Amino acid sequence: ELAVADSHVTVMRPLKQFVLPEYLYYYFANPSVQSVIEDQADGTTKQKELATATIKAYLTPIPPLDEQRRILAKLSEVLPVVKNYGVVYDETTAMQEAFPESLKKSILQEAVQGKLVPQDPSDEPAEALLERIRAEKQRLIKEGKIKKDKHESVIFRRDNSHYEKRGSEEVCIDDEIPFELPNGWRWCRFSTICYKLTDGSHNPPPKRANGFRVISARNIKNGRILFTDEDRLCDQNGFNKENPRTQISKGDVILGIIGGSIGNTAIYGYDEPVIAQRSIAIFGSLINNKYMKLLLDSPLFQQQFNSKSNGTAQGGIYLGELANMLVPLPPVNEQNRILASISSLENKIVTM
Repeated sequence: ELAVADSHVTVMRPLKQFVLPEYLYYYFANPSVQSVIEDQADGTTKQKELATATIKAYLTPIPPLDEQRRILAKLSEVLPVVKNYGVVYDETTAMQEAFPESLKKSILQEAVQGKLVPQDPSDEPAEALLERIRAEKQRLIKEGKIKKDKHESVIFRRDNSHYEKRGSEEVCIDDEIPFELPNGWRWCRFSTICYKLTDGSHNPPPKRANGFRVISARNIKNGRILFTDEDRLCDQNGFNKENPRTQISKGDVILGIIGGSIGNTAIYGYDEPVIAQRSIAIFGSLINNKYMKLLLDSPLFQQQFNSKSNGTAQGGIYLGELANMLVPLPPVNEQNRILASISSLENKIVTM
């Protein structure tokens, strides 16, 4: 089939009785030639060209015709082997690059299942922590800072089964329990261990020259909140008009809940008050906020979050779904041991 070359292509048509086209192709394709071709081009970086005159003058070693044939025969024998080696090499490299992240996920999964650090029988059980959380919620309700949950969840064991009491209703939830917990741990819902679980503002973000920041899930980068010069800001009046539930406080754990941001987490560590946009869920935690982030980062929850995205930009997680997710809660002292262990292991992973 005939073809026409445009001005960016040079055609080399050898005298085939002396030089085989395949030999010439492999010569110009070899790395020692490719590595210097660009140096012989003229023009700028954006528009470099290899002049035809330069190609004509390029020194080319020509062996006898029979040796050209033997070279091509050997290449046809070894190149498939090289190609297969390249595939294996690429796969191995990909595995090595993915290994640190895969290892981190495995560590987090071991942590939330109570398998990362040994249990200490002298630890105060998680049930005592849950009692203190319930008491703290009652205090906040009396002070008018939060509303009473008419269907507060209490999960307990009876006859080797798990039961949940919500209001006056009591049901067996064994079919919801993903794995057994060690002694001293308890299952609970996210709604139980949060005094605040909400999303950001559903209003269009205001555009002002100065004032308070309005942030969205795009500000979550590698587990941290990063402000940019492009953050849209609102003035004091706009800040006051926003529902207080959309405001992020220092120490809150935030989670991306829309589109490509789903599953991204961070702890808000600034004193500066900000308003969240609806792509963020805000966890006001009544447990160690670092352990709360660990929970959200673990495969146990990341897999649930990813299933909500459905691979589309419009996927999202509802607050009700988040509030209802089961949480494996360890004793306070074990939370601290887990966090210390993970910090040490992460430092080792980074140096791999």
